[in-house]
Amino acid sequence: MLPKQDERFTVLDSLRGLAALAVVLWHLALTLLDAPAGSPYRLGAEVAGYWRLSPMYPLMAGREAVIIFFVLSGFVLSLPWVRGQRVPYGPFFIKRVCRIYLPYIATVALTFVAYALLGGRVVPELGEWFNTPWQRDPSAAEVANYALLVGSFEHEPYNIVIWSLVHEMRVSLLFPLLMLPVMRWRWPVTLTVFLGVSALGTLLSATVARGTDYAGTLHYLIFFVVGALLAKHRGEVVAWWQERSRPLHLVLGMTAFMLYAYARVLSSFWDAPRLAWDAEDLLVGVGAVVLIVWLLASSRAQRVMDWPPLVFLGRISYSLYLLHLLVLFALVRIASPAVSVYLLLPAALVLSVGLAWLSYRAVELPSMRLGKYLASPRPQRYTEVWVEPAQASPRLWRDRRAYRAGRGRPSQRPPSTQTPPQPEQGKL
Repeated sequence: MLPKQDERFTVLDSLRGLAALAVVLWHLALTLLDAPAGSPYRLGAEVAGYWRLSPMYPLMAGREAVIIFFVLSGFVLSLPWVRGQRVPYGPFFIKRVCRIYLPYIATVALTFVAYALLGGRVVPELGEWFNTPWQRDPSAAEVANYALLVGSFEHEPYNIVIWSLVHEMRVSLLFPLLMLPVMRWRWPVTLTVFLGVSALGTLLSATVARGTDYAGTLHYLIFFVVGALLAKHRGEVVAWWQERSRPLHLVLGMTAFMLYAYARVLSSFWDAPRLAWDAEDLLVGVGAVVLIVWLLASSRAQRVMDWPPLVFLGRISYSLYLLHLLVLFALVRIASPAVSVYLLLPAALVLSVGLAWLSYRAVELPSMRLGKYLASPRPQRYTEVWVEPAQASPRLWRDRRAYRAGRGRPSQRPPSTQTPPQPEQGKL
């Protein structure tokens, strides 16, 4: 079953909003988690640590939420191909750059302005994770890398969430090529090939490509491809899920939850961090896929995800993801120690949501409109005019290409109200 031309998956927009909220909550928790000994916020650090070990952890699972972003991006970006539409690379690239890059570069500009005003300030009661950013001036090379977005550079000194946008932008440049195997190959073959590509990326990251993140993009390709495969086979997957029994749904759901919430324990037992992190990502990806299938197949879940606050959260999710660290770092540096961090963290959440809404209205929507405008076909330079055969030169009729370029195509002949001129009697 193919998606309808105008079908929009609101349930997935809401899921993206919840994933963005999880990233925000994770960074709020990290602000407390590494509070040093003797800090007045050690109690908060212990509570955040217990939360991290509890079944409630998925509500603030930051890295896991990024895997959901990648799968959802693959799903949404592949829909034109799945619908059978022609997708020229130029318009696709233009719309993608406007969608990702313009809000991103606006956030980078705000971040450097905030650093110029507040950089160098330290909050002694908080730990290294909070105090490391905004401590040194960016070099010219770093500014250029932030402007280009697709290079390999350090993200931690200013806005750590940019790491995922680097991979997202790189994959966007390649996505039309990714759709060739997705649309032409059987899904087991496609999945096997890109699992191999992911393994290659992991191996390169741990060996010859150490110190850069280019090989990491090879690893993350699998999640975009899985999202595209879900879109292509959505009808079959949803039908399969709906035909299964409730006990099997429960088993699959519990397995997905365990993989999503606790795959991170692999790094506790594996001496190779790079291999452990990428293996964790794959397990989290399995849990994310099961969650997405359940949301697509369950009408009850869809009614819950259609709740207006969740839909609103989905709309502003990209701006919320971009801006929340800027708000957090600036607010705490300005107001602490006069105001307790326990009060500043919820205030940062509220301010982040408000600023994200303003950014959505003032930056994201105009950027998307600009992308659609720039990618749309240009108006015709010539008005289609029907040239009567008696008025057209023989050369014009012989050279169809010149006729099309100069006079328009004769396929839509308007009804003529004039009688064509007749040749005079006795003349050929």
